[in-house]
Amino acid sequence: MLQRESLYENFNKNSTLIVTFQAHADKMFGTTIEDFKGTLNSLASMGYDTLKVNDTNDSFFFQGIDSERNSFQKTLDMLSQYMGNYERTIFMGNCAGGYAAILFGTMLNVDKVIGINTVTYLDQASLIEAEDGRESRAAFLDQKNEVLNLKNHLSKIEYSTQIYSIVDQNTPKHVKQSQNISKFKNVTIEYVDSPIPQVGYHLLRNGELIDKIIGKIDPR
Repeated sequence: MLQRESLYENFNKNSTLIVTFQAHADKMFGTTIEDFKGTLNSLASMGYDTLKVNDTNDSFFFQGIDSERNSFQKTLDMLSQYMGNYERTIFMGNCAGGYAAILFGTMLNVDKVIGINTVTYLDQASLIEAEDGRESRAAFLDQKNEVLNLKNHLSKIEYSTQIYSIVDQNTPKHVKQSQNISKFKNVTIEYVDSPIPQVGYHLLRNGELIDKIIGKIDPR
């Protein structure tokens, strides 16, 4: 079995770092990991350094990302060290990767977070109440951890991070997840009329994803 890659870097001494969180082993933004690396390489060619962080421990980042950085705190410290080399840092992710981007991003007070169909609660009570259908995937998590619901986290932390969430407006579970944090400071929800629930993949295959990302980072 091939060892999974924890970090994928494309650094060219730019002033802005884009960190993307990979929460699933085989897909990002509805496409393969290798295909999505092409998107990151395109962003790198446009004047941004890019870093992909992969949770190879399959723990929603709560057990770190690999055998070396094997705790949430070690991963947080690693991200902080990367940030020290840049004027601006952007965190980004799709689905549970978006959850990690918001959680880590507000703890480190990054400049901006961009989430696609962002998960904002992983606790069993909220998932069941919302009839989300993904309860079994997160059942192993410690239900006493309040940050499983980002509403609890954002209500208790001071942050200046701008949070953008791009959401498929036609899938109730995605809409409910976005509405969970819609009233918090610096949160902007953009609803997209996507023909498929995977709005990230819809934007990617239509050639719109990079424009959406750059439009949030450097609006004109």
